[in-house]
Amino acid sequence: MERCGGELATVNDLDDDEEDILDIDDEKQKKRRKKSLDRSMDSDKYLEGQSMQRPPLFESDSFIYWKNRFETYVKSKDLDLWHVITNGDFQPIIQNPETKFDEVVPFEKQSDDLKRRLAKNNEAKMVIYNALPRKEYERIFMCNTTKEIWKTLLITYQGNSQVKDNKIDLLVQQYEQFVISEDESIDNAFARFNTIITSLKALDEDYSSKNYLIGNLKVHEMIIKKDSKIVKAKVEMKSLALKAKKESSDEEC
Repeated sequence: MERCGGELATVNDLDDDEEDILDIDDEKQKKRRKKSLDRSMDSDKYLEGQSMQRPPLFESDSFIYWKNRFETYVKSKDLDLWHVITNGDFQPIIQNPETKFDEVVPFEKQSDDLKRRLAKNNEAKMVIYNALPRKEYERIFMCNTTKEIWKTLLITYQGNSQVKDNKIDLLVQQYEQFVISEDESIDNAFARFNTIITSLKALDEDYSSKNYLIGNLKVHEMIIKKDSKIVKAKVEMKSLALKAKKESSDEEC
């Protein structure tokens, strides 16, 4: 066999060429598999609400948990967006310097700064849309503003003012009656207590840090008492063991 230039190609040369081609194909397949795996991992991150590029995916069964994470996400991106969600859309209004009255500015007369500000309205709405599954979108798609969407979600999953007050009363009762059971670990007790506090804070934004501090001191006191009981019990057991060992030694003598 001949190669370009008239050189004879040996069987070994052909085998080497075939191996090179196979190596290239293997490398291409590895790259394709890696890209596919990366896309899959990115998809899993989004589904779990862990991607910083997408808002946390809505969780109806853990609404307070989702609400807190969603609020933090939006605020980390743009405080203006959170303002639109909670207070309403920015309006194309400026004050007339002559009459001192607010006037609606036609689109063709809007400044670039005003247009950028008004664009926040749609950006805020899109953030919520990206967080909602289709089922929830069908619930809120008739809402005109982002504030209406947010209010609908709050009423649906957090309840109206009466339901909200009832939930707060129940949590306050759990807070006031909180105790650590004998067979409960300290870590588990803290986690259970923090769940109550976090839920209270989410339902009642006026719930002060002072109350939180008092609550922590309350749990801390319980833990100290429990620790002292555990230490006392260990000392008593050790004392009994030493006593039993001494009595056994006396009997042998």
